[in-house]
Amino acid sequence: MAKPVFVTASPAPSVISGDITLEAGAWYGHIHIRHPEVVLWQLQDTLSDPDYICASTTVQGAFVFICEGNTNDEYGDPLVVTVLPQVDGSNIVTTAYYDENYLRHQPKIWSKP
Repeated sequence: MAKPVFVTASPAPSVISGDITLEAGAWYGHIHIRHPEVVLWQLQDTLSDPDYICASTTVQGAFVFICEGNTNDEYGDPLVVTVLPQVDGSNIVTTAYYDENYLRHQPKIWSKP
């Protein structure tokens, strides 16, 4: 297995337990290519300190982390990061992108206290 780009603890263990990993393949093979505007430190910050977490409406069992303070420079759209729990108990980032229509991600299942 390739070395991860980073690993962070879940900010909401009651919702998603264990660490969350951004694997090199997801960062270099998908996010960096398809969403080159995504800033790595904002991705890490969104995972460690999201405003809220929603259930994914497109990937069954996945979670969407949203931080309204981490935005792209051009439009001010918040960063959303999708995390998919694995059968082995790990949690991996599958994608990250800035989303003008981020409020479509519902229902909220966790909010920052």
